[in-house]
Amino acid sequence: MRHQELVGPAAARALDRHLGALPDPDEHTRVVAGELCEADDLDAAIARLRVGAQPGDRVVFLEHVGRPGAFGRLEQAWGDAVARFPWGCHVGRDVVAAFRRGGFTVSDLERFTVPTLVPTLRSWVRGVAVMREDR
Repeated sequence: MRHQELVGPAAARALDRHLGALPDPDEHTRVVAGELCEADDLDAAIARLRVGAQPGDRVVFLEHVGRPGAFGRLEQAWGDAVARFPWGCHVGRDVVAAFRRGGFTVSDLERFTVPTLVPTLRSWVRGVAVMREDR
């Protein structure tokens, strides 16, 4: 089931506004939308984005993430158990930190929420990760 089908029409409209702002991919820009949450090993998924990339190449991403605050800490405490809902998403992880660990500099970062009845799909992050030379 696709994320937009799952979150409902109001959330899908909010996501469409953010997806519309994403650039078209080219040889120096990769676009990732709602994919990293499904990866069992986030750091390995980030490493795969580096394959064939050169310093300065970009990954523009839009991912749903764990909520901030007490509810977010609960999601993290659930660990991989929450990955079973909805449909394999690991929402308790820090995608931005994973990009930084993986040799990217993150810019143009925006965190936002979408209106949906599925609590684990409310918090999202959008940004640009630029591959550093130091790796």
